[in-house]
Amino acid sequence: MTREEMLNVDIRTVPLEELEDISCIQYIDSDNIAERIDNIKKQLNNLYIHRNGNVAVMNEYTEGKSINEVFGILVAASF
Repeated sequence: MTREEMLNVDIRTVPLEELEDISCIQYIDSDNIAERIDNIKKQLNNLYIHRNGNVAVMNEYTEGKSINEVFGILVAASF
């Protein structure tokens, strides 16, 4: 899915059970941040919309940082 496709998903129309539960993601223990980011990206269909338990979550990122940079910051902070 492209970035534009991910951003164009209307969270209000996606059934909750179709969203990946971020609390179920399997994290890898690696010093390589790029490897850790790729691991997360492989488990989420949409990096902007997911769920945490029974709550749908939509992430927004500020301009100026790529999604990889933002996820790198999150992963480095032990997400």
